[in-house]
Amino acid sequence: MPSARCQRSNAARAASTSAIAVICKIPRATSAIRILQQLGGSFGIAILAVVLQRELVIHVHDAASLAAAYGHTFWWALAFIVLAAVPALMLPGSLAGRRPEASPAAA
Repeated sequence: MPSARCQRSNAARAASTSAIAVICKIPRATSAIRILQQLGGSFGIAILAVVLQRELVIHVHDAASLAAAYGHTFWWALAFIVLAAVPALMLPGSLAGRRPEASPAAA
């Protein structure tokens, strides 16, 4: 069922149909983003926990090898961040895709 804001905007619908459609879709988009963030975070932590557990089983000799296990897991986390950043920079509206605009002070 559409929200009250979407129902009240029938008169303005003829003037700006695309703007109204975007406003009506925002609640569904934010819910989907929140769910994907929760799932992504859970899977990411689970994968890093498995990597750390594997490294701790291998490196149980002394403190230096234990630190190496945590260091190895850190590099895995960094690799995941880089893999996520590459497509994020290609999204429309991201800083990489924006053209510089004239500032009001320059005009």
